[in-house]
Amino acid sequence: MSSLVWPIKRSFISYIERMPDGAIAVEGGVSRHEDGFFFPGERSAGSAVTRFAGSVTFVGHYGMLYLPVGGVEIVESVDGGAVLTIADEGSPTRRCALLRLGESTVAGSRRTYASPVLTEEGAELFFDNYAAGSSFDPLEILEGDAA
Repeated sequence: MSSLVWPIKRSFISYIERMPDGAIAVEGGVSRHEDGFFFPGERSAGSAVTRFAGSVTFVGHYGMLYLPVGGVEIVESVDGGAVLTIADEGSPTRRCALLRLGESTVAGSRRTYASPVLTEEGAELFFDNYAAGSSFDPLEILEGDAA
């Protein structure tokens, strides 16, 4: 079973934590560590999709900022690239393509995506405070015993 270690975007985390009413909540087995948020793996349907349980929710600005990041899936494409998608709270059947991950590097039981960038759809979730193409922090998938 795989697990995901993802800092999301450290500057965004700092921004939330500086707000007088900013809060970060984890649920469903997600935990927060120095390296980022740890999302436990779920059974995946097929080798092209890796699913992770739990969610991280960011709130602030007296409720005007509410951003849940959950139902994370990494979808590998045939050309070697990958996309990170999250569940869309407004529609149980729709997913939001949040990041283009590009190609990964593998070292032992770690698969690293070093240069994730925000998609246009992802930029909308951040109210265009981060433009499409903005860099996000690298993420790692830990396989088997490393997880």
